[in-house]
Amino acid sequence: MVQLAVSLDLWKGFIVGKDKIQISHLQFVDDTLLLTQGDWRSLETIKAILQNFELVSGLKVNFSKSNLIGMNMPDQWLEQGANLLNCRRGAFPFKYLGLPVGDHPARGAMWQVIVEVVQRRLALWENKYMLKIEESTSGRCSLEVLVLMFCSCCFLF
Repeated sequence: MVQLAVSLDLWKGFIVGKDKIQISHLQFVDDTLLLTQGDWRSLETIKAILQNFELVSGLKVNFSKSNLIGMNMPDQWLEQGANLLNCRRGAFPFKYLGLPVGDHPARGAMWQVIVEVVQRRLALWENKYMLKIEESTSGRCSLEVLVLMFCSCCFLF
């Protein structure tokens, strides 16, 4: 539905790069970012697509967890857009998948958050696979076994 709306020029995605690539949405599992150039017609199209998704799938979009975030947009437009979509008005920086979006990369605080997220994920993997190695080697493990186990797990995913 999204690609059709973009191809019919009902929704104008965000233009990026020197090749002027249009990005209308980013998805990961059950998280979605909908991107637009900030025109009212695109917002109305987004609302219609989300309502149709609810009707077709039987699922509900949780608008109370959704945010409308604008860049260089008038406050009044963002308020009206949030009311149209029945969602909150958000602001930069925000987190998507646990990572900061829209923060200044020169700030050390932004990178600290990313480092902490990666460390937490690695710690989970380490605990999970270390336990399997210890069980399979009767409590003895070597660096080579750890490396081989980690490499084989990386290729499985």
